[in-house]
Amino acid sequence: MKKILFVGNSITRHEPAPDIGWHGSWGMAASCEKNDYAHVVIRSFKAAEIPIEYKIKNIAGFERSFWEYDLENLKELRDFNADIIIMRITENVNEEEALNKDFGKYYKKLIHYLNPSQKALIICSNGFGEHKNVNGQIEEIARRYNYPLADLSGLWDDDNNKALNEFEHEGVRAHPSDTGMRNIANRIINCLKKAGLPL
Repeated sequence: MKKILFVGNSITRHEPAPDIGWHGSWGMAASCEKNDYAHVVIRSFKAAEIPIEYKIKNIAGFERSFWEYDLENLKELRDFNADIIIMRITENVNEEEALNKDFGKYYKKLIHYLNPSQKALIICSNGFGEHKNVNGQIEEIARRYNYPLADLSGLWDDDNNKALNEFEHEGVRAHPSDTGMRNIANRIINCLKKAGLPL
């Protein structure tokens, strides 16, 4: 049994927000739960007949105040003792704060907190969009600790990867479409394959 932990933001999971036209409880702008990136990844394990248990958590609060965020808020995720942790955060980190407050240091602390036994396979991911400072620090941590990096570079440049025609609210429309979600998932799955998982 593989335990998989997905930590992210609204791209990973967002509760219903009718005021902005979002009524789902999965990765924002995906047409249904099975089409968000986390569930596409989950499906690849099921197709490979690898038994899994998983948790999916929105930790946008960490992104917005990483330098003062209390990691004990995530004790449930730490206690899950995951075998695979997919780090899909970036987009809500302020670029200037990332630079001035050393986001990478807190990103590393977050990974170490979630992985107390140091046994988990960590998959990092850079951002869906332009996030130069944040991406640079995530990529440096991935290099330093030899974590596979799901490189999302270029996805933002192709409007097919965004839900531009599916929602009225600008914020929701900027999220990945089903195509974008599938492309994010495929880059994560490629990292898992390179790490030796028979997906």
